Order: sequence, then structure tokens, then C-alpha cells
Amino acid sequence: MELSLLDYEQIFKALPQPIMIMRADLTIVAASDVYLKTTLTKREEIVGRKVFDVFPDDPDDVDAKGHQALKNSLERVLREKVQDVMATIKYDIKNTCDSNAEFEERHWQPVNTPVFDEHHEVRFIINQVKDVTDIIREHATAERLRQKGKQMEAQIILRTQDVKIREERLNVVLDASNMGVWEFDLVNQTAWRSLRYDQIFGYQSLQTDWGLEIFIDHVVPEDKEMVREKLSNSAVDSFLVECRIIRVDDQSIRWISSQGSTHRNEAGTIVRLMGTINDVTERKASESQREMLISQLQDALAHVKKLSGLLPICASCKMVRDDGGYWNQIEVYIGSHSEAEFSHSLCPGCAEKLYPGIVKIAK
Repeated sequence: MELSLLDYEQIFKALPQPIMIMRADLTIVAASDVYLKTTLTKREEIVGRKVFDVFPDDPDDVDAKGHQALKNSLERVLREKVQDVMATIKYDIKNTCDSNAEFEERHWQPVNTPVFDEHHEVRFIINQVKDVTDIIREHATAERLRQKGKQMEAQIILRTQDVKIREERLNVVLDASNMGVWEFDLVNQTAWRSLRYDQIFGYQSLQTDWGLEIFIDHVVPEDKEMVREKLSNSAVDSFLVECRIIRVDDQSIRWISSQGSTHRNEAGTIVRLMGTINDVTERKASESQREMLISQLQDALAHVKKLSGLLPICASCKMVRDDGGYWNQIEVYIGSHSEAEFSHSLCPGCAEKLYPGIVKIAK
């Protein structure tokens, strides 16, 4: 049994991600329930309005750049017909249900994705957002803790030179952010990692032996070549690698994201890699759901027929000329260009004209 457009609408509203759909002219046409809750809006108050009328910049914030950043992204989607994954932006919002409400600080990670019509023109834009305000605040708090920790570590080093205490304090901050930290010495083939790093790979404690090759051994075969290429690219000073690994404890496949920088010796050869690592499996699953939604919307659009434009019709017999130059009865033409179906009967005037005897008897 195929799903109806009403079914798609109900499924869309119940999606667990905050998603809004706008036309190419930036008029909002739909929003999931989670989106409405996240952005402090109501469906009846935003559908049919331009997105920037619903979400203006805070007039009291002279440094507000959310409006312009989103505008640039949407213009790129329309111009280049590609998905645009935006960097984290600060875009404050206010509760549209409260006329006295003030703007509230919000940080977002938006993704804008085009949906094409049959002519590969952008018909809709899917705006998916992630509210990372709490994460930004936590990072700010973590940074303050990190700075304070560095001061404390400096005092401890001066007093005791206790490296173990310094590492333990650093791990507290890293564990709070659920992030692993690592460093590979390519000359001596050694590695330093935080405990969270090894835990991402399924280990309960730090492993004695580790290095770049051991890391690559945990990568799924399909991603190994890509990982080697990115980590060995001598032309860049920073990198971002997203790949799949196999955890050692339960053999599950997880997505990781690792970014960092390269360090060179005087000859320009890379001798050290340093970076952070995160488990991004949930984010990858969300992206997969978004791609599935786009495919479903495009399939639904492919089955929608619309009759428009000028129809060349005979003034006498009322037949319609098609694009090939052939004349068709009007019901045949409309039936092949829309979802309409015809049933035939006679109006009273035609019935009396064609069958006068029968009509008179009936009267």
C-alpha cells in the first residue's frame, strides 16, 4: 500500500529532527513539531511567511550576523544547486507567542539542502538545524576550566613536576566534553592518547602499544585508503578525517570524526600529528534519515501532475491539439496531463436535441 500525501505530511511533522521546508522564494511551507519547539514558534504563525520575517536579527545586537550568514547559505543553495553545511552561527530568537519576549541567545548548526523539480530547478529548500547553545556554553565553561587548569598545572609543575597529576586534570576536562585527544610521533612511532580516545575504540583502559598503523588497523577496509591519504597529505597543515571503525569489545561499526594539525621539522617533513576524536555515529544516522526524506519528497513530486499554460482548442468541435500536433478529444488530453478522470452523460439540452422523441415521452 502506497503512502498518501497526507501520510507523508504526518510522518514529516513527527520527525525527531528540527526540520523546516521553504520554497525557492524563501516562503516557509512546512515545519516538523520538533522544529517548532526548538525555535519557539507555532506552525500557524510561520507557514506562509518569509523566513527572515519570522527570524530577524536582534536589533539591539550590533554584532548580529546570523541573518546574513543564513542568507548567504540559502543564496548558494539556489545559485549552485548544492547542499550547504553551515558552520556554527549565533542567531538569537524570540518567542513569537509572547509579544513582550526578548531575544534569547542561540547557537545553531544549520544544513540547507535543495529539493529539485523535474527540470532540476530548486523547488524547495530543507533547512535542518541543531541547537548547540548548551554545547557552546559548555565549551566556554570547559575553556575557562581549561585555562584555570593550566594555571594550576603550571603551579604544580613548578612545585612538584608531577606530570601524572597534570594529565589527570586534563582528562577531567576532556571527559566532560566527551572528546578524545591524541598525538602521534611519526619519527619514534609512539603515541599519546587520553583515556576517552581508547574508549571510543572499545578499550576500557589505555593500551600499551599504539601508533598510526594500529589506528588504521581498526578502520574498516573500505575506508583505509582514504584515511592514509588524508593523514599523509604533505600539502596541508590541518586535516579532518571521518571514517568507520570496528570496536574491539562488541565488533560494532562506529563513525568517528578526527581533526587536528601536522607539525614539521626544519626540512618541512611531517614528524608529528596532533588532534581530537569524537564518536559521530548518531550524527551520521541523522544525515542518513535526512537523505531518505529528500528522496521521499522527490519521489512524491515526481508523481504530481500539473496542467497549466495555453491550450490550443478548436472553436467548433472543442478538440485540443497536443505538443505533437495531433488533435485529441478534450477529455483524452486532460486525462493524460492530470490526475482527473471523466464520466460521460448528456445534459438536458443535448438530450432533447439528439433524442427528441424519448425526451418528450419522459416529460
